[in-house]
Amino acid sequence: SLHDALPIWVSSGRSNILNEFGKVEAQMSKRYHVVGVDCGASGGKMVSAYFDGERLTENEYIPFPNRSVRVLDSLYHDFFSLYNHSLDGLARIVSQYGAPDTIGFDTHGSAHAYIDGYGRIVFPPYHPNDNSTLHTLEELFAKIPEQETFRLTGCLCNRGYMLPQVFSRAAAHDPCMDYADKLIMFPDLFGYFYTGVKGTAEATIAGTTGLFDYRQERWSTELCEALGIPTRLFMPPKAPGWVLGPVHPAVEDQTGAVGMKVVSVAGHDSASAVAAIPGFGKNKLYVCLGTNANMGVETDRPDISDAAYRYGFKNSLQGEPGAFLVYQDFPAFLLVNAVKKEWAQQGNTYSYDQVEQMAEEARSVHSYVNLKDPRFLKAHGSIIEALTEHLAETGQTVPATHGEWIRCLFESIAMWIKQKALHVMEKLNIPLEEIVVVNGGAWYPQLVQMISDASHLPTRSGMPYATLIGNLLWQLRGLNVVSSMEEMRDLAARSFRMNSFEPRKSYDWDGDYSKGIQMGLYAE
Repeated sequence: SLHDALPIWVSSGRSNILNEFGKVEAQMSKRYHVVGVDCGASGGKMVSAYFDGERLTENEYIPFPNRSVRVLDSLYHDFFSLYNHSLDGLARIVSQYGAPDTIGFDTHGSAHAYIDGYGRIVFPPYHPNDNSTLHTLEELFAKIPEQETFRLTGCLCNRGYMLPQVFSRAAAHDPCMDYADKLIMFPDLFGYFYTGVKGTAEATIAGTTGLFDYRQERWSTELCEALGIPTRLFMPPKAPGWVLGPVHPAVEDQTGAVGMKVVSVAGHDSASAVAAIPGFGKNKLYVCLGTNANMGVETDRPDISDAAYRYGFKNSLQGEPGAFLVYQDFPAFLLVNAVKKEWAQQGNTYSYDQVEQMAEEARSVHSYVNLKDPRFLKAHGSIIEALTEHLAETGQTVPATHGEWIRCLFESIAMWIKQKALHVMEKLNIPLEEIVVVNGGAWYPQLVQMISDASHLPTRSGMPYATLIGNLLWQLRGLNVVSSMEEMRDLAARSFRMNSFEPRKSYDWDGDYSKGIQMGLYAE
């Protein structure tokens, strides 16, 4: 583990008094026990941790699957399974460590459901890769041009965003939309199922939908009216860091978590992760590296300039008032996981450590993949065949061994980050001092070194569970234990160690990048 602290079994002397604003005033009388739940695109994790007044110390991490459900030609999220996994994990935590004080939930963007006036889910939540959205973007942009949607929302949406999903239902006059009372994002749905309380939309997750105004203060009524999307579906947004309420007695009965409260944290997983990065701030580039990568910078205003639009940047809330994330996302370990899965089906299974060793020992074939090529996102077919076809089309060498494939994908991720770092500096005119890599990619120092080498920037990495740590920090914010983003990051710095990498002249990354531009892999 990159965490160098041990659990501290002492009382810090803090007690909790709920005030009329839904906050909890912190008085010295007890230690805090907090639990975070993070649902990523391909799997979920929970963590139990203690805060002793000085440091945050994890007890254990509990993984659980996030499997979509295919029924005939439709693909759905399985929210009830996620909910049950969270209850099972919570019951395990209670049995080993006692009832927590609070719990918070974050998820990847786009996942949502519709509930009726009785609070029931109207129909199973569709997965963004469901066939119903195959041609939705073309229909959407025929009604309102893509750059106009960007001007209104600050978001460049793709098929995976909530906007095309909601628009497809509205355009089809789906009767379920008539039955629905409210649309609710998964972090808020978890909160509702745990407490029975609903009525607001957590602002950071709402900002990822493609339906939020670019100033990140309200839903875009202009866009909704232009697309025929009923605005009655949307609950008013509210910034994170407040107590939603005590858990429902049914949850207490199922888990033993008597007296636990739910805190509304930064529901957008990347916003939670960025909140946990020690020493992060202006002129620094974060990379939340997992199945998908989210990378960007913190700013004090959204960017809806022509340059931001042309080079694929979008905007969302950081969580703190007046602070924004200008960012991009792209598939990262999605491809690594896909080739590992295909090899496993052929009888070759590799651990994380083996993958790291393969990347280190294999020779580079200096071939690079356009990580956003749509053929890689198809649910069926061989990913190796798709990658081979792509490399052949661009006149590049096809890797000959499993190690060369892993190194090719690692170098493709590093080169993609190099490209986006250049765009931040040259197109958005934001100087960069360093890159910080967190979440799953931090397990791979060989990849982090490649990122530093390719980008010619000092790079820090660590906190492979940064999203969950940020979730916990937001809970402490809701408890008034910390009162600002600066204090949250100072606490993270006291609790977790980061590793530093200096750029090396490993080989001619700039020359390969120039060749990639000529091949159409990267935008100039």
